[in-house]
Amino acid sequence: MDPRGVGGSRPAITCPTPPSDPAVTQFPTTPEQYRQLVEHNRRVAEDCRRATGPLVDRVDTVSAARDFDALREALGARQVSRLGLSYGTLLGKTYARLFPHRVRAAVFDGAVDHSIGFRRMASDEARVTEDVFTRFAKWCGEDVKCALHDRDVLAYYQGLLDRAPLPAQGVPDGVPAEQLGYGTYSALYAPANWPRLAGAPVSPPDP
Repeated sequence: MDPRGVGGSRPAITCPTPPSDPAVTQFPTTPEQYRQLVEHNRRVAEDCRRATGPLVDRVDTVSAARDFDALREALGARQVSRLGLSYGTLLGKTYARLFPHRVRAAVFDGAVDHSIGFRRMASDEARVTEDVFTRFAKWCGEDVKCALHDRDVLAYYQGLLDRAPLPAQGVPDGVPAEQLGYGTYSALYAPANWPRLAGAPVSPPDP
């Protein structure tokens, strides 16, 4: 099932303005950069609302959980089993809270505590990401299957960030440091992705 507004569901959330703009940093260090980021985010939200219509106000987790139960009923199932990964953890927990008698079994890969606030959630995730990246570097040093086995991974990665934007096929202006960081973050999610991350075709830093 694709939750409302995404995937193959219709109507879909439509945002004409890309959420990320290479000209607008997502990590502002000056008041002017912060102002630019706020203005860009506001423009993205307003364009999404105009292009999507009323649906944009009804794509919350509770609504998605109720949609899932409607699907269960349509299939004639008395109970369901859920595997929750990433955001699916929160969606599954919400479903179990709303319809506890409909859950046969549930497995979640992490407990998302939405009561702690976005600031605490972001700082916790940043610390964990740093820890996982250090484990990735350690794995590269120990396993010859890592394409960066003979390198100082931490120094190599910092060198790539310092050289950004990096040349890339189909990207005329190159890959900025923020996009490189996001791609690395996404690949760190599961150790099964680490060999692909280590072998990603990027321009090496100067020796």
